[in-house]
Amino acid sequence: MTQRRQMSEEAMSGATGAIAAFVMKLDQVVNDPSTGAYDVITWKRAADGTIEKPHSIVVLDKKKFSDGVLPRYFRATKYCSFVRQLNAYNFTHVGVVNGSDPPAFTHPCFRRGDRSLLCKIERRKQKKRPRPTQLEDSKKTKQVKFSESYGAKSRLDYKDMAKCIEGIQAIRDIFSSETNTAVSGFVMKLDLVVNDPSTDDVITWKRALDGTLVEPHSIVILDKAKFSTVVMPQYFRGFQYSSFIRQLNAYDFTTVVEGGLDPPVYTHPYFRQDDRSLLFMIEVDVLVYLFPHGMP
Repeated sequence: MTQRRQMSEEAMSGATGAIAAFVMKLDQVVNDPSTGAYDVITWKRAADGTIEKPHSIVVLDKKKFSDGVLPRYFRATKYCSFVRQLNAYNFTHVGVVNGSDPPAFTHPCFRRGDRSLLCKIERRKQKKRPRPTQLEDSKKTKQVKFSESYGAKSRLDYKDMAKCIEGIQAIRDIFSSETNTAVSGFVMKLDLVVNDPSTDDVITWKRALDGTLVEPHSIVILDKAKFSTVVMPQYFRGFQYSSFIRQLNAYDFTTVVEGGLDPPVYTHPYFRQDDRSLLFMIEVDVLVYLFPHGMP
């Protein structure tokens, strides 16, 4: 994901009160033992094993973190890029830079055992640079020519054009790296929500009567209203249930059950409860993302 697209995505997340994708991934990597990163990045502890205050994360092995964790979760290949992201989200460096101790970083809202504060961690806003008047005039001229060419009643309005630009950027992101093994922000958040025991009464894995997982592994939304009003504002950008479904379709999830008396169920061959190593293979379908109702 390029810096420009990531900044726009995180800006929208902050505006809606949702947790930024970078913050969500950082929280999962530090707290989830299944990521296998506990010996690479973890919470800073005292000699007796208790967590030091203020709560801080410490990178124990820079090389392992750069080679194994960064490409898989953060779409980055350099440790310095990760540190710049931390700085952009107002994390503070703890201790002496380049000292003998491993690097540690802290944020007042990034605390172990309290995810309710994560939505308050927002990317630092950059000041807009004034553009030359000639460039602004040229931009306005292009907009006028665009309107004259397509007309007010054209299917391609400014919202469609913005969506096309975002889609083109997504295509560039896909082909910018030949070995893109990072998990997308949407998939990471979905995995976190479904596996969170506190949301089992809203969204969870579909199970048989004996409690075993149903094959193929599928997610079931038990309470649409609560999912839209409670879960979505906390984890996802969109507040509408239909927005979430469009995202599932864009990532090639298949509808197993929709409508009727049964709750809606969705599945993807790489979205499994017992194997997170497949998550990076769930990619967005650019055409579905651009044209959710079919090609115009």
